[in-house]
Amino acid sequence: MKAVRIEGVKRVGVADVPVPNTDGGKKALIKVAYAGICASDMTTWFRGSPAITLGHEFSGTIVDPGNSMEFKKGDRVTASEINSCFECDSCRRGYPNLCSQVFATATGIMTDGGIAEYVAVPTNMLFKLPDNVSFLEGALVEPAAVALRGLHLAGFKAGDKVLVTGCGPIGIFAAANAKALGASYVAMTEVSEERMAFPRSLPYVDGLFNALDPELDKKLKDASETGFDVAIEATGFTAATQTAIRALRVGGHLGILGVHERDMVFNIPQLMFKSIKISGDFYSLPSDFEEVISLMASGKLDIKNCATSIIPFADAQKQFETNAAGKSLDIKVILDPSS
Repeated sequence: MKAVRIEGVKRVGVADVPVPNTDGGKKALIKVAYAGICASDMTTWFRGSPAITLGHEFSGTIVDPGNSMEFKKGDRVTASEINSCFECDSCRRGYPNLCSQVFATATGIMTDGGIAEYVAVPTNMLFKLPDNVSFLEGALVEPAAVALRGLHLAGFKAGDKVLVTGCGPIGIFAAANAKALGASYVAMTEVSEERMAFPRSLPYVDGLFNALDPELDKKLKDASETGFDVAIEATGFTAATQTAIRALRVGGHLGILGVHERDMVFNIPQLMFKSIKISGDFYSLPSDFEEVISLMASGKLDIKNCATSIIPFADAQKQFETNAAGKSLDIKVILDPSS
């Protein structure tokens, strides 16, 4: 079968590899329909290791369910990248996304993933797709679940005013989820005028602001009237985090989804005087996957148009280079194993 694999530092290639097996029935074999490129795939590409098949955002059809009693041949599915042990302290405390084994077994991150014609996945990581949720949507479930996790961390409730910093895929999915769950107002900030073009047309973005505008704080205050109830930081930059804190109302809550590579600097007195709460987390919970799929099936969450490019495996290296150069304006690039 064809698979997009790490071949070295900043290098992927399309390899001909054996179809994976079900590991004695412990896994299900899935024929992949679509698979997305994630920032973590870029990290592996830059590093050049491990030498695996990439991809943890995918959808497809089960061709062999292994020993599963829950899934059968022909089921349409997507999957989490996390194979939690459910025995460690984190799992027992309700954080399977932070399982002590998560980085040892994560699909497409530490073990072979779904940018391939077939992928084998433990069945506890699978989620069925209703007939009215397309395979294209199925490949977007994982990043949308990560975004939804941020909203739940921040105590979001219907009627809240939400600020999202950053118009990348996680930021846009956070905005879409917020509106789907009943946000009264959703605003986004972005430093790049080019990247503002796509969210400007989205029905779930009520306000869009240039993060470099010297009048940004005033404009956000005017737009939110009393300040935002919830802010989602999706850039990984300290300046965006500080903007979010200033824009929150008294008692507001900041959910951090952007991965920060260096220590953030907080205005501690502002956190104290405004009673701001900050939460961070990694990946998502199984319940987030289920909720995203339910929202898609109901029509409340429509993010199909966020799959802005669909490319063949042969174009993967070129796409990684484009992403690395910062030249891509795509929200989510999807790979099609059939093309």
